[in-house]
Amino acid sequence: MSNDDLNDGATLTVGDLAARTGVAAGTLRMWEQRHGFPEPARLPSGHRRYRESDVAAVRRVLAARERGVRLEQAVAEAHTLRRVGDSVYSLLRTRHPELMPHQMSKRTLQSLSHAIEDEYCATNDRRRILGGFQTMSFFAGAALRWRRLAEMSRSAVVFAEDVDHEMEVPGRIRHVPIDAGSRSRREWFLVCESGTMPVVMAAWELPGQDRTPDRQRRFEVTWSLDPAVVSDSVLACTEIAAAAGYEIEGPDPALAGAAKVTSAGLFLRAVSYIDADRQR
Repeated sequence: MSNDDLNDGATLTVGDLAARTGVAAGTLRMWEQRHGFPEPARLPSGHRRYRESDVAAVRRVLAARERGVRLEQAVAEAHTLRRVGDSVYSLLRTRHPELMPHQMSKRTLQSLSHAIEDEYCATNDRRRILGGFQTMSFFAGAALRWRRLAEMSRSAVVFAEDVDHEMEVPGRIRHVPIDAGSRSRREWFLVCESGTMPVVMAAWELPGQDRTPDRQRRFEVTWSLDPAVVSDSVLACTEIAAAAGYEIEGPDPALAGAAKVTSAGLFLRAVSYIDADRQR
């Protein structure tokens, strides 16, 4: 980390990091020497300081090790998350370049989102749903719908810039505020963690649309029903939360190794919803 990072949330000592993760301070120093991980900020005195995101990163390495992943590979994955960790979309494009992006309007994106949410609700395995809404003012229009989604899921998490401090998050939904400078502030994403309908959709708002009407704004979108891709998306969400000083549960270990699923039902539902919106 550069000196500019010293006051950017890097307040944990190596002892703090050791206590929070269960990894001895000497082991953490050895990992840093051999693998460049975790990478601390340095005070003028030379003492190490770490962020909340470093706690999450070390815990992810430990979880990977428990799954039998070699330390070098687990650390490499942690470095990838650090580079693109504040963006679900960037993580998917980096780790899964086979996912082809498509451009669509926010109007179409809303119909696709609703189709995914409803298909997820139609399954019997609704573990967790996570959504990125850019700002709480955008979430306000979906608050009632997401209250119902949360009631049907084990948990629900919403990521949005907290520009409206009077907005009350309904029901069982957990709100993670994102910084205005975060790349996730320009994203719309939906992650459904499910054994029968795992799906992620991530969209990046194209620049230069300040005067474009809201529902006509254009996004570059990618999606997947691959459990491993969904698992990676949950990891990105944990990184966004950690950067904001929040901790959310990592991906279900059983999800990453699950078989890929296909859903003609989701495709037909999406076509139906998009068509119905065009008829309004």
